[in-house]
Amino acid sequence: MNDIEKDIYFLVAQAYIAQFYLVHVYNQTRVEIEHASESFTASGRIITELGWKELYRAETEEKKNDDSIALPAMEKGDTADFICASAEKKSTRAPVRFTAATLLAAMKEIHKYVKILI
Repeated sequence: MNDIEKDIYFLVAQAYIAQFYLVHVYNQTRVEIEHASESFTASGRIITELGWKELYRAETEEKKNDDSIALPAMEKGDTADFICASAEKKSTRAPVRFTAATLLAAMKEIHKYVKILI
């Protein structure tokens, strides 16, 4: 096999083996704070069991930002202390238009564009 074929084989084998690993478990924290009639939101997660993501650890560690801070577990009514804040000036852009190829790709991953309300 050439290098491209080996890489594809590795990715397929890795995905197949991952289905037999344990579930990836984490605690999700979402905090909404109101101060001076303004609403602030922060979210974070703490991984308790790596599970199937163990196979993808090298890829995950490369993408992980060292500046990220995990939020601790909180209960409703807990207080929070202000440490620091910053504002960045950014501008927004309209989403790019679909082409025939990107529309087909989007239809395969429709869950990214649709929210189901129960």
